[in-house]
Amino acid sequence: MRKHILPVLLVIAVLLVAAISCKNNPSPTPTPTPTPTRPATLSVYSFRNYYFLNAAKTDLVGTLVYTDTAGKVTTVDIKDALVTTDFDTSKVVEGKVLKISYQGIDTTAVYNVVKPQEVDISGSFILGKNVTYVFTSGSKNVIKETWTDWSQFYNLTPPGPTETPLTYSVSLSPSGRTTIRLDDWTYSPDGKGGLSSYPSEGQFFDYDAGYVPNTTYFYVSTTKEDNKSITNVAARGKYLVMKFNVDGEAFVWFTDDLNSATLAGLTEIGKAYSITADKMIFDNSGVYLKNVTANAEKGKNLSIYLNKDGYASNERAFSFVSSSGVDDDYKGYSYTMKLSDVLIP
Repeated sequence: MRKHILPVLLVIAVLLVAAISCKNNPSPTPTPTPTPTRPATLSVYSFRNYYFLNAAKTDLVGTLVYTDTAGKVTTVDIKDALVTTDFDTSKVVEGKVLKISYQGIDTTAVYNVVKPQEVDISGSFILGKNVTYVFTSGSKNVIKETWTDWSQFYNLTPPGPTETPLTYSVSLSPSGRTTIRLDDWTYSPDGKGGLSSYPSEGQFFDYDAGYVPNTTYFYVSTTKEDNKSITNVAARGKYLVMKFNVDGEAFVWFTDDLNSATLAGLTEIGKAYSITADKMIFDNSGVYLKNVTANAEKGKNLSIYLNKDGYASNERAFSFVSSSGVDDDYKGYSYTMKLSDVLIP
């Protein structure tokens, strides 16, 4: 029995010695792996690519994104005092490389230097809802005229518009076109003394342009209304006829046909209802209605929506809609109107 105990005791003794040795000579702490340092970066976005000849450095537009070695991202305006560039607009040039430096890091952008188009605008223009702007040649001063409605503008009803003096500035669009900035809006000169896409007063009152109703011919619907129960009783199975007079007032009839004799026999006494000019609105799209009630039974919530060619079209001049009310049982109708060749007597 003692022969078996002796080897066991020897093993235990060896283990105790080893444990004591490890305690007296601990292993060194592992050295942490260093985090690699990333390079700082600089990039540019929202950069404006076009500038006028002799533009100043303060005219530069753009934002820099700087990422430091720790990964922190900072946005910086390109005009910041710590940003340096070689911006030069002394000559007209395309595709010039701009060197940009910040915090010792460089990046680039491409810009163009253009000569501004000469801007000289003259006349009265319709630029907004019931608003006209009067430009004077040789000046950047403008008079904004705010009218109450179509009648006041069309008939020059006293006391006239509210006038506000303004000044426009010349600037560049992102694509390099010369523009003007007026009353917090941007417009493009057409190079002929006018504004692109906006009618002058003379153009506005030209029947062929389609902005204003023609007072010489009747407007007639392209089809009859249906006979559904949701359709206004006066309009069921009927065509709609309209005429506009020289005072801007509109007259409405429902008819069984559109024969010339029928239209010639229409009288204002027999009309379904009329719409006075002071209920109408005008802007650069033309003259129109928006949710106007002219007659509680036959002409409620009336709207005019001009189509592509407007009042000048003999196919689809405008949509004339009387919409149903939300809180009542009024029934509406919808017509597509066109300019006819039947003269108003």
